[in-house]
Amino acid sequence: MLGLGVQLYRVGTTGSVARKLSVLLIVEGIVLVTAGFPEFALALSQDFFESYQRLYFYSGLVHHFSDVAMLALHPPYLWF
Repeated sequence: MLGLGVQLYRVGTTGSVARKLSVLLIVEGIVLVTAGFPEFALALSQDFFESYQRLYFYSGLVHHFSDVAMLALHPPYLWF
């Protein structure tokens, strides 16, 4: 998602739909990365987060703020 978003941002003209979609895809990629996928892919144990409690806190914080940003960036016609 992040790679596709960056590529769309590079080729899109200012104000185009491609550039607007690229911002949404980049934020959605951040949501997916902070949703816990790396922990499952790298098979990290629960002890990892007990050692790095701030990382766990900030990852959750970034995830929720990115989730709100993703909902705010969605076009209104997708809500109905």
